[in-house]
Amino acid sequence: MNNNLLKTLLSPQQCKVFAPIAFNMSVDKIAAVLPTVEYDCFAKVVGMGFYEVLKGDLADYSGVPVWTAGTYNNGDQVSCQGAYYEANTTTSQTPDNAATDWNLLGLFNEDAYNVLWCNFLGAYISLTAVNASLPYTFSQLRDAGLTDMFGDNFRPADRESRSDFGKGLQTQIKTTLDAMNVFVQISNAKGGTYEGKFDKYGITEPITDNQLGNEIPIQTRKSKINVA
Repeated sequence: MNNNLLKTLLSPQQCKVFAPIAFNMSVDKIAAVLPTVEYDCFAKVVGMGFYEVLKGDLADYSGVPVWTAGTYNNGDQVSCQGAYYEANTTTSQTPDNAATDWNLLGLFNEDAYNVLWCNFLGAYISLTAVNASLPYTFSQLRDAGLTDMFGDNFRPADRESRSDFGKGLQTQIKTTLDAMNVFVQISNAKGGTYEGKFDKYGITEPITDNQLGNEIPIQTRKSKINVA
């Protein structure tokens, strides 16, 4: 295991929750691209200032045990596949996004951030990670060169099908981003449901590589809205 990888807010397992199209994908393929995808998302779209806000508001689940098969009572909390759940009844059901006996617990303390994360941001990062991992899903680079995958009990997709799938995924990513920006703009406005909670959201000025002690601008793209 590479301990130098960036720690992400989103777990590879949770990508499958927020992007159901990836349900049958290997978690390893998503994990390989997720750190850079998530960091790039905040650096270019959401804003590193807001990234720090979210990291500082993470809920503390350090004492929550990992789920194992057994019986749990109403109110019991467990971690499973990178997410945290609370039983809403006595149950032996496995906690996941389809479980009716478990409620998914928020990743953050602030309700506004959980709403943004569960409805928009988590999906945007997940879909982008799936899109970034597609080349490694369809093909592999071996000693003999680039080889196509032959599938697992499925007929390999042809080039046209791959292209259509990629275009559809790109559309879904853009739609999610546009919806997220509108949600932030409306809810953060004066009198909005979450007035002032998203003041740090968005790119407002060129990003510099301050973490490395340099002052060379590395990104000047702005997000579509600026609610700061």
